[in-house]
This record gives sequence, C-alpha cells and structure tokens, in this order.
Amino acid sequence: MYPNLKRALDLLDESNYTKEELEEYDRQMESKQAWDKSIELAFENAKKAGFEHEKNQILQIFESLKNGKAISDIVADF
Repeated sequence: MYPNLKRALDLLDESNYTKEELEEYDRQMESKQAWDKSIELAFENAKKAGFEHEKNQILQIFESLKNGKAISDIVADF
C-alpha cells in the first residue's frame, strides 16, 4: 500500500546491512560529529574574540573621551 514507507522501514533495519557497512556508518557519524564540534568551537572562539575586540574599542573610546578628544575625532577613528 505504501511502498516508500516499507522501503524506509527496511533502510532503518540494521539486519539489512553488513558488519562493514555498519562500521562505515559509525565512522561517518563520528567524522560528522567531530566536524560539527570543530565548527561549534570555531564559532565560539570567533564570538569571544569579537567580544574582546569590541570591549577594547569601548575602552579606547572612553579613554579618548577622558583625554578630551572631540567626539567627531573619535567617530573618525572608529
């Protein structure tokens, strides 16, 4: 009645795969998880670096204001 559903259920049944195919699937999943984790860590590091950069800019702006620098000059600097 639903051939696509039957095919999908067959694909989910581990007994339809060889040991080698299952091991390859595991390797692929481990590789994907490692890739995902590296992307996540890179994003977090970039976010932290960006925050540090913004924090440093804010401190520089406050320092410039404290030293009496004109706002138009500060805007031109940043």
